[in-house]
Amino acid sequence: MRYSITTVFILSLFTACLLAIPGPAHAAVVVLKNGDRITGRIVKMENKRLEIDMPSAGIIRIKWEDVQSVTTERPMSVMLYGEVDLPEGTGDRQLHRLTVRSLGEDRAIRLEDVRAINFAENDYRGYLSLGGNQSFGNTETQALNVSGTLTYRIDGHRFLLDGKYNRAEAGGENTANNAALTIKYDYFVARRFYVGGFNLAETDQFQNLRLRNTSGLLMGYDLLDREHHNLTVAAGPAAVYQDFTTDPSTVTPSATWLLRYEFMMRGDDVIVFHKQQGFQDLGHGSAIRLNADQGLRIKLIGNWRVNFEYDIRYNSVPDIGRKKTDTTMILGFSYDIKP
Repeated sequence: MRYSITTVFILSLFTACLLAIPGPAHAAVVVLKNGDRITGRIVKMENKRLEIDMPSAGIIRIKWEDVQSVTTERPMSVMLYGEVDLPEGTGDRQLHRLTVRSLGEDRAIRLEDVRAINFAENDYRGYLSLGGNQSFGNTETQALNVSGTLTYRIDGHRFLLDGKYNRAEAGGENTANNAALTIKYDYFVARRFYVGGFNLAETDQFQNLRLRNTSGLLMGYDLLDREHHNLTVAAGPAAVYQDFTTDPSTVTPSATWLLRYEFMMRGDDVIVFHKQQGFQDLGHGSAIRLNADQGLRIKLIGNWRVNFEYDIRYNSVPDIGRKKTDTTMILGFSYDIKP
């Protein structure tokens, strides 16, 4: 069969028009607490901001606290806080992520339990801090303190980098020179249960410690995992390498436990924190060692905060002539690292 040029042109134009007709927009209805209804496509929700693509106005952003309910034709990938308990049959589950079509207003999933929507779990939080301190124990001096922490989470993986450095001089001589660096990895085998490992490296000139390197395996659980309230505990076996200037180096089996707690008040204006890791060595004097940092971080403006911190380092079997406990009081400023 042969077609004329006119027929081919008409068929082509008709096909183009069909292709130009928009398909289903997977419309969502967002009901606000003031009664307003917004129709569009859910783009994502992160950092307590919901993005909606409206046909007439483009992408708009709404505070998550102003939303009452969300209903959509297109399934949403919803990321929840780890401690949320949900009834069976609520969407497709993977760790603390669900695929659902509705949220809020007497539905199975409350809005306050939602961490993010349609957003890859690529979350990072941390801070850098600079301050002065006054130390008592093996070092009694005014000193400079530099510290920082960074937690990065993607899907079922969590990485932690934590470091601290103290240095001081008096009369032209060093009176304090110590540092610690922790690298930690967690793999979540369930919504709040994880396994992983860590490495802690420490040095302290005035403890005669060239290097103490502790590596171990951990099994842990997030007792609290909320927007403003977090608590994780873990324990496991470890091995300790120690090299003092006064003794031959040693390698000792050990057991370790850790606890990290953070509570945010008035939004995140005030952050209360406590971090500790302890060790029970099974050789070389069976020493008990504990590192504990606790304090307040108070918002000044933007990402800037003022810090009040009290740190304790304890070793039941110190080097000869050294004290068991060092304490440090820190007043400083920090800058938050966050999306």
